[in-house]
Amino acid sequence: MPNKIFEGEFHLTIKNQIHITDEMSHNDSLDTKQDV
Repeated sequence: MPNKIFEGEFHLTIKNQIHITDEMSHNDSLDTKQDV
């Protein structure tokens, strides 16, 4: 049972990390556009 809970939290963390990475790359492209 504890493994199931850990698995769920692990997937949540992965989703958050992917979301944060998307935000960062999105900000990077915005910064590049502003520089040009």
